[in-house]
Amino acid sequence: MNDSNKKSAREISLIDKVLLVAASRVIALRDYKNYSAHLSAGDRYSQPSSYVSFYHSGVIDRRVPKILGYVKRIDLREYKKGEPPPYIIMVGAGIEELNKRFFNLIEKMKANDDPRLEDSIKIIFLSSEEDERTVLLDREIPNDKLSKSGKTTRFVQSQRYVSLAQLKTAQSTSELESSTKQ
Repeated sequence: MNDSNKKSAREISLIDKVLLVAASRVIALRDYKNYSAHLSAGDRYSQPSSYVSFYHSGVIDRRVPKILGYVKRIDLREYKKGEPPPYIIMVGAGIEELNKRFFNLIEKMKANDDPRLEDSIKIIFLSSEEDERTVLLDREIPNDKLSKSGKTTRFVQSQRYVSLAQLKTAQSTSELESSTKQ
């Protein structure tokens, strides 16, 4: 990659920015499949982004769902049944769709006896696997990042940002390395 293509996480256009999250314990992937959402600790900061993707098992997943909206922080212990969440932020969907997704999420979490119903969480609502707003890469992107000692090391420790355009063309994580920051 030449120097003119290098961009820091802050320089990536919001329209093109992908929040890449570590899904090493497969919880994030399971949440995506079960809830079409990414759930994290209520105090977890993330930069405004348009998409999310998952790094797991040494690869970047080929599914890149669109962020539809989010709730920055909600204490689910204090949630009152039937009330929409306070402070829902719309990004790629309207308020009615997001309120419906919120109610469905709570019901599914109850059905799954999800322990996070007792926590304060951040919710990022995502397009589903079947939704046309979800980008499907041609392939998973293998990690080839090496430590100073020459051993393979994780490309994502907790989260980092990459551009969607670069994800679409990258053959390996080394092609993304010089343009992203954790």
